[in-house]
Amino acid sequence: MNWPNKKILLILAAILILVTAACFWYSNHRRLRLYHTNGNIVPDHYMNFTDDEDLTFPHPAVTITNAGLDGEKLAANKTPNINPHCRMSNCFNYSRCIGRPFKVYVYDGNNKMSDSYARVVRTIQNSPYYTNQPDQACLFVLAVDTLDRDKSSEDYVNRVSKISSHKLWNRGYNHIIFNLFAGTWPDYAEDLSLSLENAILIKASFSDSTYRLGFDISWPLFGKDYPLHNLQNDGRQPGSLSSIFPIHRKYKAAFKGKRYVLGIGSETRNALHHLHDDLNYIMVTTCKHGNTWREHQDSRCVVDELTYGEYDYQDLLINSTFCLVPRGRRLGSFRFLEALQFGCIPIVLSNGWVLPFSEVIDWKKACVQIDERQLFDVPELIESISDEKILAMKQQSIFLWQTYFQSVTRIVLSTLEIIRGRIDQTNPVHNLLWNHVPGALAALHTPFLEDAQDYPFYSNGIWNSHVQKAFTAIIVVRNYPDRKKSTAFYQLMRTLTSLPVVNKVWIHWRCKQPIIAVSELPRILSNISIVISDFRNQDYYLSNVSNLMHIIETQAILFLEQDAVYNKDEILFAFDIWRSFTDRLVGYASKSHYWNDVHKRYEFTSKWLNYYSIIMLNGAFIHRYYYDLVYHFFSDVALNKIQRLDNCLDIAINTVISYITNKPPVKLTQKKYHKISEEFSSNEPALKVLRRRMSQRWKCLNYLTELFGRLPLIHSYLRYDPLSFKHPLTADRKRYRQTKDLFDNIY
Repeated sequence: MNWPNKKILLILAAILILVTAACFWYSNHRRLRLYHTNGNIVPDHYMNFTDDEDLTFPHPAVTITNAGLDGEKLAANKTPNINPHCRMSNCFNYSRCIGRPFKVYVYDGNNKMSDSYARVVRTIQNSPYYTNQPDQACLFVLAVDTLDRDKSSEDYVNRVSKISSHKLWNRGYNHIIFNLFAGTWPDYAEDLSLSLENAILIKASFSDSTYRLGFDISWPLFGKDYPLHNLQNDGRQPGSLSSIFPIHRKYKAAFKGKRYVLGIGSETRNALHHLHDDLNYIMVTTCKHGNTWREHQDSRCVVDELTYGEYDYQDLLINSTFCLVPRGRRLGSFRFLEALQFGCIPIVLSNGWVLPFSEVIDWKKACVQIDERQLFDVPELIESISDEKILAMKQQSIFLWQTYFQSVTRIVLSTLEIIRGRIDQTNPVHNLLWNHVPGALAALHTPFLEDAQDYPFYSNGIWNSHVQKAFTAIIVVRNYPDRKKSTAFYQLMRTLTSLPVVNKVWIHWRCKQPIIAVSELPRILSNISIVISDFRNQDYYLSNVSNLMHIIETQAILFLEQDAVYNKDEILFAFDIWRSFTDRLVGYASKSHYWNDVHKRYEFTSKWLNYYSIIMLNGAFIHRYYYDLVYHFFSDVALNKIQRLDNCLDIAINTVISYITNKPPVKLTQKKYHKISEEFSSNEPALKVLRRRMSQRWKCLNYLTELFGRLPLIHSYLRYDPLSFKHPLTADRKRYRQTKDLFDNIY
């Protein structure tokens, strides 16, 4: 072969090598684009449980992909009558909020409201943040319905501009405006027909071209029939942990919905049929939308209708591992929350959409967000996600839905919590709570929480150095402790003050007689302090207790009534068990609740059963966090009613803990306590007293059901007893020796 021919072959070989290298580079570059965010690569490791290294703060949220087209800011998406430069630093009056309780005022008025907006207002008015005094408010909410600003909607409200003339408006400072739908056909421009001035906009389908970072809040899109309260979940319904398994469902990905044959939002949906294979990827659409769809239908509409009816929408949600969430006419979609609820990992295809609560929620752990132009890369993307990641994302999607999105109440309270967190930045652990169990709605802003593991639900149990080896005992005194008649009280004081693990005894003096002097009380160990607080004004007992929480210096609190009968070993045994279950209520006196199908209400029972759902506070250990939280969890109106009903505080604390942790309390030993001796100073017959108490308890249960929308109490069959308590060993070989009499004399 002569040299010219060799030269030609070499040139062709070089060109072939360059073409092959270019193809290889393009394939890898296109795949990596799915995982890039502004030049940063999202880590491959997805936590499926809360690990120790995850308990660090601050914990910044990271978005998965570039949410919009580079440089694409459509003029149609500009919201008129809005100050684009507003931030919390220049459009919010902090002086109304700092140094006083976080309160929200709702304007007075009899304006027409949609059912959805009425639920939003009702949630705020029933929350602990509500005030009817505007001078006490940090935030202001309009009584004018602004949820639907689509002029073609029946819920559209005219003349909302008159709010600017209200004396409290003040150019919108510290006001929040709620909106679900903005704009109308054909371009659905984000025109609210309302001058926001300096108000915070809380909006669904938020575009990154108008979203003011750190000021506005992106909302999820939900329908008119969205529930006000959380649904009662029996563990088998959508939204329960059972939705996580199996990891791989029947279909890899699915979509069923409208494809708009004309207008905005049609591009991606019109191309979905290319992914449909009737086996792993189910993509079925219908052209039926509006009144003029026949005039614009294309050749695929007939084929679409044939396959559309073959699949049930909810069945696809249940049986798909991933669910496609393309944009509709607006950026947001109802199916985003539906996918989260069913544990179907959302694949979001909506350029420019700011995901709900993205300021605080780390969405990369629960969904995938990719560019609409990469629709055909979806199968390749799904195949690249490991089983570990899929499990972790399913867990996180169920957690986020249960915690922040399963009801209007959760959505509204989460919104207020975001704003409250912006104002009070003294608690860095708050950022961690948003993305981990139990969530930010259980967050409590108190100085004693300096580390993540100071929270009861992040503690690792008895071997955790953060779990203190001392506790505070609280004794409630309702009748004057005469030395001759109240021998149980003085014996209890001797027992407590002889234990080195007792840090302090705090006596709640609720009887009408003068307070006894501390010097008259027995004290075995001099280093144990005794504090007596005056709570003789029964009407303000709970509010006064919340103002004196600084007296408690330990994590653990032991509650006792003045006539409680516990020996040293019982108290020490209960404390040791609590140190292993710091996130739960641990005690001796167990009760239960049940549903009365005849009277259609929950009722309370003190019968000796093999199960329980409530541990009474007399002889129970609780983490200080919960004791403080319960006073901030309910509104003032609710606290006043809880205070008036007998033992309702016991039931309320049990309910709040089960609501937050989804766990039952812990019962200790077979011993039960129920005495009517010094609790009532009147001469009422014991049977009459019992009936009144039981009546008030079931009233309390049903009132709490009304507040929560369900009753979160959980039944349990578990009981803890000292090791070898039934074994025929000598007492000196047992750790808790005084428990011998306990099991010999059960009454």
